[in-house]
Amino acid sequence: MIEVLDARIPKRTRDKVAIVGFADGHREGAPPDGSEYELWGLNRLFKVMDRPWDRWFDIHDLQATYGDGRPGGRDEEWIQFAAQFKGPFYVRLQDVALAKSWGIKHATAYPMDAVLEAYPRYFTNSISYMIALATLMGYGGLAVYGVDMAQDAIGAQNEYRHQRPSCEFFLGAAMAKGIQVEIPVGSDLLRSSHLYGMEDDTGIQLKRRSRLNELGARKEGLKQQMAQIEGQQGAQNHMWEQQKKQLFAGINQLDGAMQEVQFEMIQLSPEPVQPLE
Repeated sequence: MIEVLDARIPKRTRDKVAIVGFADGHREGAPPDGSEYELWGLNRLFKVMDRPWDRWFDIHDLQATYGDGRPGGRDEEWIQFAAQFKGPFYVRLQDVALAKSWGIKHATAYPMDAVLEAYPRYFTNSISYMIALATLMGYGGLAVYGVDMAQDAIGAQNEYRHQRPSCEFFLGAAMAKGIQVEIPVGSDLLRSSHLYGMEDDTGIQLKRRSRLNELGARKEGLKQQMAQIEGQQGAQNHMWEQQKKQLFAGINQLDGAMQEVQFEMIQLSPEPVQPLE
């Protein structure tokens, strides 16, 4: 553990901390009650996961996200959870008064000034704020569950690939301080498909590129068939509608397969090494 002298930094209650996010597959591996870890949650995680949380974080505009400024009205379930939470509940400094007016007795300002004195302004997500604070609090161990930051290559998800570098930066800062960082199996954080320059992954990447070209050619073939059918619309209207629906479904299926290959190319492998002439 690291001794903390800054009075603005909260005091830890245990030797280790586990930060938990929303990603399926490994969030449930977070330590249970009675472990040596403090458990930190955030936002609406309580709706999908039950744990004896020690601290909670919501670094958002509370009025716009949960209050009367929210489309559809106030999120009474979140407000009730926050009001009943027994540990520190970290919000933005400008939202502390509002939170207390909602009955959130333990609402406290995230120590942004102290954090920015220690680290650059490189916060693209809530998990980064949590890792940075945990690092300054001087835990001996830091575990991160339910965090991937890798899903947006295929569709909109709770976490986004462009946010991942910020998380990995602060995990690196924790490791530089001698904190033992734990990443569960299944998480994409601090992992790559191979060691650059030391391991060859070219064959896998070329195989994916070949697969992408094949899917693209099949997609173009279906589009050409659809164009031919559209030319016959007047003669066989009902049959045309049925065939067009089938072709649209085929195109959408191939789009999904292509997106999956593109995700693997972007997220899991480097560009293939070009052979020398």
